[in-house]
Amino acid sequence: MFNLATSFEYKGKVINIDLRYTIVLKVFDLYREDIFTDVEKINLAFDLLTIDAPKFKVPDKAEIVQRIFAEFITIEAYGKPKEASPRTYDFKQDAGLIYAAFMQDYGIDLTVTELDWRKFMALFMGLSDTTKIKEVMGIRGRKIPAATKYNRDEIKMLQELKSIYRLKQDDGDFQAGLDKFAQRLTRMAGVDRNG
Repeated sequence: MFNLATSFEYKGKVINIDLRYTIVLKVFDLYREDIFTDVEKINLAFDLLTIDAPKFKVPDKAEIVQRIFAEFITIEAYGKPKEASPRTYDFKQDAGLIYAAFMQDYGIDLTVTELDWRKFMALFMGLSDTTKIKEVMGIRGRKIPAATKYNRDEIKMLQELKSIYRLKQDDGDFQAGLDKFAQRLTRMAGVDRNG
């Protein structure tokens, strides 16, 4: 089972965390934005993900946010595709399909339910193949077969479907982006946390 803790200890202080899936998705969006500086991003992420947290300086906030992602939010724990695999979903672009799938499979209305991120991801990864989002994910992940004289129509159809359902932006791996951001922030603060 996954870690459903709602707090952890950091430097002798209890950090209460808010891992509602809507909050986590807001943090994902925050990191995609170019209008905020690195320091603003870490302050905003810290404020979103913690509840009544003690006062900390930016490097500590960066370490706390990084720990929250590593221990509680990391996508790898939910069956993230291997590096060579194409991305098959985007929470923002596919929001309507995900909403419909949760209604179809679980009867859960995501507009009124505040699921914990860990529960949300477990349910998301367990969606049935009969949902439209799973169909779309399958199309995005399917490789174009080698052309033969017998499969031209199949290839053309798959290429058209891939064009229709393509992800409009490739934000790359969020966890890798967060790690790079934390390293930049640590350098900015002049603190070497690895040595």
